[in-house]
Amino acid sequence: MTVDGAIRGLTAFALAAVSGFVLTIDVFTNAVHDARMAAMLILLVGANSLLRPRLWLFPELYLYLGFLAYSALTLLWTQNLLLATNISLAMLNFTLIMVLFSQLMVSHEVRPALAGVLAGVLSGCALFDLITHFPLVYPYGMSYNTVAGMELFALVMVVTFGCHLRSRLLTLLLALVVWVHIVATTSIKTNLGIIIALFVVAVLNVRGSVKLLLRGAIPLAILIGGITYAVLSNPTLIAGIERGATRVSAGASLLLAREDDASNTSVGLSVRENWKNLGIRGWAENPVFGHGAEAFRADFGITSHSTPIDLLYNTGLIGIGLFYGIFAAMLWRWYHDRDPRRRGLRAIMLGITCCYLFISASGLVYYDAFLPAFVGIAAGLHKRRTEEVLEVPALELPAPT
Repeated sequence: MTVDGAIRGLTAFALAAVSGFVLTIDVFTNAVHDARMAAMLILLVGANSLLRPRLWLFPELYLYLGFLAYSALTLLWTQNLLLATNISLAMLNFTLIMVLFSQLMVSHEVRPALAGVLAGVLSGCALFDLITHFPLVYPYGMSYNTVAGMELFALVMVVTFGCHLRSRLLTLLLALVVWVHIVATTSIKTNLGIIIALFVVAVLNVRGSVKLLLRGAIPLAILIGGITYAVLSNPTLIAGIERGATRVSAGASLLLAREDDASNTSVGLSVRENWKNLGIRGWAENPVFGHGAEAFRADFGITSHSTPIDLLYNTGLIGIGLFYGIFAAMLWRWYHDRDPRRRGLRAIMLGITCCYLFISASGLVYYDAFLPAFVGIAAGLHKRRTEEVLEVPALELPAPT
């Protein structure tokens, strides 16, 4: 590698690492609604444009820009302009995140860019663990779904970067550590989404999944056994793990209890069912255009905790069609990618898309901080994959004799 190439790689890594770390700030401050987050994202997009003056527009970005424009139009008839304006800022940040991470994939070498994003997100996760002592301690008042979203994106980056890394064992170990954190959050929909993603990956890439398990089973078992022995030999670590296991078990019990508790107005199943009914009835009153941005929250004092219900009520068929068109576009493009050299990456991208699609049914993702980063990365990787295929020299057949 030349000196110039090394400098470009380090620059891409550093810019991607800062971008990945900035995303994790949302876990500490709910910064996706903050103008300061928008300012940081604009600076990062500008810095990337100065280094690589290439702005690429892709179908998912067009769809979200259409969704953003229509949401802005609904300000003309929304009930609460203050709430609607606040959510509009979060949606602007969603757009900037998508642009930034697609730029990173298209404008730089893929491997250092992916490594930088992974390093930045893992640094944010480690900082959260250092401050809160999670997962050995379950912090009081922790937004478990927000933390699960951060850890989920870390897992996404681990497996995506693993496609470009020779060490499958390192990928498995990192994925295992991150998944333990996700389980510890007690976020049911996130863990179920991951199981769905694993099923999709296994179905679409049976051979690769079996090979990965066979190659990694023995060394992974040896390493886990060694780590277990080291932990069991240390009384301090055993005490800490016992406290953590007790806390995680208690958190899971509480989660199951509040899911079954109809008197709990935040997450009770009967309450969610009531929100769904209210949303559907309200949508039927204005099915095409909706009642305006954040109308559900303005009318009932809380969101429906479901992306499709919120979108139907607030923006009607136009809004939900534009937003879920993003998932449809990603599924369409990656499903029709038949390059055998990218079979593993294709399965992973489709599995992760299905994971986020499932999570959206019981959570609000249309102004999430991590979903647009995945969309931008997936779109950029598909673009680079297409370019790589086109750059493969044609097979030269021998001239007839």
